Amino acid sequence: MDIELPLTELSDGGLPEADFDDFAAGFGTPGGIRALRSGQIVRRSLMLREVLARARSSRLDAAYEVLVAAEAEDRDTFTRTLAAPHFGAWATTALRNGGEHVEGLLPIVAAAAIGAGLDFTLDVPVSARGVVLPGLGRAASAEPRVAVFGKAGEFRVGDVPLPADPGSDGPGWTGLRRLRSTVDGCTIQVSLDDLDPYRDTHRLSAADRLDAGEAQRWQQVLDDAWRILVRHHRRYADAIAAGLVTIVPLTAPEAGHSINATSMDAFGSVSLSPPKDGLGLAASVLHEFQHAKLGALLNLRPLYHDEGVRELYAPWRDDPRPLGGVLQGVYAFLGVTDFWRIQRHVLVGGKAQFADFEFARWRERVWRTFLMLESSDRFNAAGRRFLAAMRATQEAWLQDTVPVEAVALAAEAAEDHQAGWRLRNRRPDPAQMRAIAEAWVAGSAVPPITVETTVVPGDVRALARNHRLDLTVLRLSDPERFEGTCAQPVEQLRASPEAATTADIAYARGDFEAAVRDYTAQIASDAENRAAWVGLALAARRGTSPDAALWRDRPELPYAVHLAVRQVGGPGPDPVALARWLSESQQD
Repeated sequence: MDIELPLTELSDGGLPEADFDDFAAGFGTPGGIRALRSGQIVRRSLMLREVLARARSSRLDAAYEVLVAAEAEDRDTFTRTLAAPHFGAWATTALRNGGEHVEGLLPIVAAAAIGAGLDFTLDVPVSARGVVLPGLGRAASAEPRVAVFGKAGEFRVGDVPLPADPGSDGPGWTGLRRLRSTVDGCTIQVSLDDLDPYRDTHRLSAADRLDAGEAQRWQQVLDDAWRILVRHHRRYADAIAAGLVTIVPLTAPEAGHSINATSMDAFGSVSLSPPKDGLGLAASVLHEFQHAKLGALLNLRPLYHDEGVRELYAPWRDDPRPLGGVLQGVYAFLGVTDFWRIQRHVLVGGKAQFADFEFARWRERVWRTFLMLESSDRFNAAGRRFLAAMRATQEAWLQDTVPVEAVALAAEAAEDHQAGWRLRNRRPDPAQMRAIAEAWVAGSAVPPITVETTVVPGDVRALARNHRLDLTVLRLSDPERFEGTCAQPVEQLRASPEAATTADIAYARGDFEAAVRDYTAQIASDAENRAAWVGLALAARRGTSPDAALWRDRPELPYAVHLAVRQVGGPGPDPVALARWLSESQQD
């Protein structure tokens, strides 16, 4: 049997120039989102054709026949099947890994047949958690395989009947929940997907089945978030309403640090940690849908040539990024910056001060990172046009006035992150470090060495928790609580390993001498405590001594030499004395 999917009436994924320009400026219309969706349908149909061509079997042939019948009976169901976020995740996984993933198509086709109201029978595999029919729900089964039946509008998975409303639970059946919210005539409707086996492409611990209370909490917070987005960020809300169809809830991180993600293979879906409130969810959804828009646009129109080398600094990641990853981040945080630009005029009190800080922080960081992109020769003509629109959006914000304190704290936060990034990812040459360490142990002068440093990605992907940043946020949003935290007894602080340290609090209060002393003590007990090294670099650079420039520009050097001294058998040197000694030479 020849494999030819019925695609004659599908869009070729063309993107109108006006929509391209609107996306490039950071926004996107509902019509533009529909164009991106059409492009995804074409892309996924080609991926499906390739899966079927690579892995022929009687079961796949049967599934193909059912899919063709579903398309003939109900074209909307067929296109919704291909456009569903986790169809893309399945197709990518099947093409990459093959094997058992290929048969992941069978329950997808069964769900399409049910949506089209077909009479059919299809044999499908059973996973450890049962049979998930995407977009519908999950049937329990202890068998390795079961048949999905459809007859006269009634459907069964083995012995499990589907309820009239598949979103509700029934005997042996767990329905896929949906969330819906309407504000000022703008409606968002999404699946709260805690079932699909391909929902966790980032392996970020997608949550298992939520209880009723947890699901209701998502609905309540979505209502609050949607009110914020529609009433204050309508251009973003209209695009989100047109394109976001699935939220994948993640398990709450142990440290309380939110993790959110968007898979480029699952347009229309975002993965989110449990939100604390509507404001946080609004910011997260806007942020993640920026990634989704750009990812889908790049499928239609390449903007750059990327060699994939992970060497670039991005202020929202703790690991080096390739050019494409940096562009994704700049585009996403363009939206984040705009969110806080508006919210600082909406919120009041401490929340408004926090919004000022976030706007100042990301405006400056996005602009600097954008300039790095703009200097690259890897962008094609479309990419240059895209960058020009991004520049115009940002230039309109650069003259916005922000309170001096917010600007200063934003600069400190930026310096904090960049110092941490250098310690994690910049590696001075080991042989040179050994030579310098031996000179220190011998009591000699610093060797006349021009230190060579390379970028070597560390072991951290996203942003690690930063207690100094936590204290900055607390200082702005709740000054009284900040003062109470700073007044805690030392013994109480030390008893909680997840809490800010005495050094962090000294730094936050501006007592930099005490911060240097306490961070140095932390390093004495744990030489590889990078958080302490970063704190020391930040506090030590506040002075006017010659080593201030070293701590500011190359904090990875005293860190690397300190470790090298230990490796050659010397006692761990005092970091401040070591930095002063190193500053006697001219290190490039």
